[in-house]
Amino acid sequence: MRFALLALALLACKDDAVPDDSAVDSQPEVEAVDAAAARYLIGEFDSQDQSQSQPSYYPISLVTCRLDMPELGEHVLYVEQALMEPPDDPYRQRVYGVTALDDGRALTAIYTLPDNGDAIGLCDDPSAPPFAAGELSEKVGCGVYLSPTDDGFEGSTEGTDCQTNLGGDYASSEVTLTSGRLESWDRGFYLDGQQAWGATEGPYVFVRRSALSEP
Repeated sequence: MRFALLALALLACKDDAVPDDSAVDSQPEVEAVDAAAARYLIGEFDSQDQSQSQPSYYPISLVTCRLDMPELGEHVLYVEQALMEPPDDPYRQRVYGVTALDDGRALTAIYTLPDNGDAIGLCDDPSAPPFAAGELSEKVGCGVYLSPTDDGFEGSTEGTDCQTNLGGDYASSEVTLTSGRLESWDRGFYLDGQQAWGATEGPYVFVRRSALSEP
């Protein structure tokens, strides 16, 4: 009888030590940093609220959607910015390629289009872009390095290699992403640190007008 009780005790200890496979399988997967950064960038935004409280900031719409261009990576986005009046005359159109880095950050590479006019309104039907990946030109040195935060991402360009044709010697971008808004501060600088162009009071604040998709 004593040996039977000992065997039952050992069996109970063994069961406690072995994890439940179903419990392990039910643990949620951690979202990859590039997928998360792309998800926070995608959506419809505008700076209407900021323009009302800070008249020196224009009311701007910003729309970002996903493109299927595996040549540039798994997470490729089309971005269109325009004054809210008129909304069909964008002043900036770009393609972003979002990739994960070994240090835990995400890199958003920036590409210009061969013909901006052909792509206006592309997010209305992103399944048929009027350009191929090979026709895009990367803006070397202008990539934004994004680090995860408690509620999104924040980051900037690095160094002085991002060329600009708006004045100054180089361009700089600072970006903050949260579930409810996108902040972007684009500026041009001379090598001595003097600002050449861009907002001087802080970033443009774009409020999210579309739902943040689930991971």
